Amino acid sequence: MSARRNMTPRLSIVIITKNEEKNLPKLLESIKRQKRAMPYEIIVADNKSSDKTVSIARRYGAKIVPGGLPSKGRNSGARNAAGEIILFLDADTLLLSGFLSRNLAEFEKRRLGVATAETKLITTNKIHKQLCRVANRWILLMEDISPHAGGYCILVKKELHRKIRGFDEKLLEIGQDLNYVKKAGKHEKFGVLRSVPILTSARRLEKDGTLKTAVMVAAFTTLRVLVGDRHASIFDYNFDYKTKTKIISRKKLRNELRALGRLLGRKTIKYIKKKGIIKHFIIAIKKY
Repeated sequence: MSARRNMTPRLSIVIITKNEEKNLPKLLESIKRQKRAMPYEIIVADNKSSDKTVSIARRYGAKIVPGGLPSKGRNSGARNAAGEIILFLDADTLLLSGFLSRNLAEFEKRRLGVATAETKLITTNKIHKQLCRVANRWILLMEDISPHAGGYCILVKKELHRKIRGFDEKLLEIGQDLNYVKKAGKHEKFGVLRSVPILTSARRLEKDGTLKTAVMVAAFTTLRVLVGDRHASIFDYNFDYKTKTKIISRKKLRNELRALGRLLGRKTIKYIKKKGIIKHFIIAIKKY
């Protein structure tokens, strides 16, 4: 099904997978139903699936490349991309009618270098839907201040992807997508596409639970501001959505906390020196 086989693709759709035989056919069908889109190709970066994921991808004419954890899989797909624009998707997403044609037109009209789309969850849970609406408002609010995007839907120029050297494969998996759009947004304009939203499942939210997810996001966001992306997550991410996200091992957590302490210490000392706090403190004592 690799669309427009006789034409050079302008768009490369990169999908990362691991045992996605239930979800991948639905996504590929939704891509197949897209009309009047630019010539595209589909690349599936598979992380050693043990089910029928790879055979399903081949049946739809997708190019199969070696995958890994999300960052590695997306980078692998991008290296094999022939298109000038790359659309990164997760296998549990669905494209509504007009998603490609209308969003790509908006992407080019606004002269964006990297973008995401507003999100709709495939769920009947009212709390999860409300959380999604809040997240959409936050992402829109931060659009021109600090780019935010989930890895399940990122549209980017291939030359920009190369310029920032792709996704950081050394990062813990939670937050690697935020790091990616932050880097990209420093070079070209980031935008949230309003034309057609992306549909994605709430399976991670449902598996981990609302409260745990909220705590995880709050902890990650706070640490990200304080110490940066490299040390922001104390959670073990598992690409297998059948497994819950968990706190990392005690030994690993202890090492992470020590690293955080050293990093915070350096940042604190640097801040104190910059503001001249010690000097002002000594002057105040002498006056007293």
